Amino acid sequence: MSIQDKHKIWSANQRLWNYYADAYSPQYGPDLRYRLDLITGYRYVTRYPLESWDSYFQRLCFSTPVDLVALGVDLMVGSISDVQVDIPDEFTDVWNDADLQGTSMEQLFINARQQACIYGHTFILVDSVRAQKEIVTQADIEAQNIRPIIRLLTPQQVINWRLDENQQLQEITYEVTPEQSGSILEAQTEPVKEFRYWSRDEFRVYHGETQVDQGPNPVGVVPVICMYHRKVQPMLGDSLIRHAARYQQKLTNWMSSLDQIIEKQSFAQLCLVSGNTPQQVGLGVNAIVHLQPEHTEGTERFGKEELLYVTPPVAPLELSWNSFYRVHSLALTSMCLPGDVLIDRAGKGPESGVARSYNWKNTDKRLSIMAKNEEQAVRQVMDLCGLWLGEEFKGNVQYPTTFDLSSIDESISNLLSLQSAGVPPTARKALMMAAIAKALPRLDRDTAIQIQKEMDEAEQAAETLDKKDPADYDAPVPTAPVGDIPAVDPTELPDKFSGAN
Repeated sequence: MSIQDKHKIWSANQRLWNYYADAYSPQYGPDLRYRLDLITGYRYVTRYPLESWDSYFQRLCFSTPVDLVALGVDLMVGSISDVQVDIPDEFTDVWNDADLQGTSMEQLFINARQQACIYGHTFILVDSVRAQKEIVTQADIEAQNIRPIIRLLTPQQVINWRLDENQQLQEITYEVTPEQSGSILEAQTEPVKEFRYWSRDEFRVYHGETQVDQGPNPVGVVPVICMYHRKVQPMLGDSLIRHAARYQQKLTNWMSSLDQIIEKQSFAQLCLVSGNTPQQVGLGVNAIVHLQPEHTEGTERFGKEELLYVTPPVAPLELSWNSFYRVHSLALTSMCLPGDVLIDRAGKGPESGVARSYNWKNTDKRLSIMAKNEEQAVRQVMDLCGLWLGEEFKGNVQYPTTFDLSSIDESISNLLSLQSAGVPPTARKALMMAAIAKALPRLDRDTAIQIQKEMDEAEQAAETLDKKDPADYDAPVPTAPVGDIPAVDPTELPDKFSGAN
């Protein structure tokens, strides 16, 4: 067995994962001239059968990629919030700096959530800082800052694995990009592929086929967690963009074709209506059009002569644009988003709360699955951190289970309408807190407490005003008597005030 052997699931899906990654963040950049379909190997924007290569490359220069996949992924990733955590003091440093590069555990799992949406699943490695000296006491651990360190691994990096009868990892192999061993001032050599192997008993490091390091596994389990977007089978998930990536490529091709239609076929063309030849009519003589005056009305011998612009019918172009947006809607729906999420609904009439809720139903369902999978992965990661630290993780991480994305505006509307109806202060306060919680889901604890305090003070001030005697508001406002205001002679005012010229 070679360290570079690939699992059958990896071999079957590797090109597809590359295609998904390219669809989200094109590895060739926005330049479609050099972008290839990583599944078929053909160009991302296809060439027409009778199109010359010069025309094709000219079209590519003006083609614009339709960015659709990133919209769906980023919207789904950003919709999971309000995670409730209770982290023991022993795990605080790891939670606040998971990778020793200042990335918090929360941000690291946002990145993992993004990768899981793209590929269908992703991997989280819980390693440890390597000791430079012998470890004897806890003081030695603290002196060398021995602590867990978390890394993300994409499905392309994890190339082989073996599971036991309970579908738990027994062995795993993944590929990493090693840093340059010598100085950057030295001559560069071809990078050597580095492979790392973990089992329940040991770890190994290989450069190519050569083993360069080895050691025991002190935690007794393979320290790699598979986090799913939506689980299909062990070590394989279903991508959020499975269909949307193909729709995005289709729409990019359509956009390029529509651009050509608008540029080359949709402009008005000059046409001559005459029974004579252009030479007889005088078309273009001395750059002036000469029509026969006696032929402008038409006779039995001569037909009517006319020079006019004829515009092609717009119906085919309108049909193309309508088809574009229909496919665009299908692409959004394939990512569990409402198909009209990007369509301006102005002038289409109000949409009922039931309709909004129904449109977002699939989104809420998919987000619930994502949240459950991520919560499970976070707990597994923290348990692995506890094994490295020699401490049992007794904290708590709780993800939301419901997502009401369509009701923020509805909550605010209800709040305003009920306030005008004169609801009791307690009910008004509860409605306000509900609207704030939906509009600002990621409030930290201190800010939430401050908002609660300010609301309490506002309610107390309102109650104080309500308890005052109405007679206090009827007291006359003191004014100066008219006689105390001295008369002013207009002749004594400056010119700019007196109206003098």
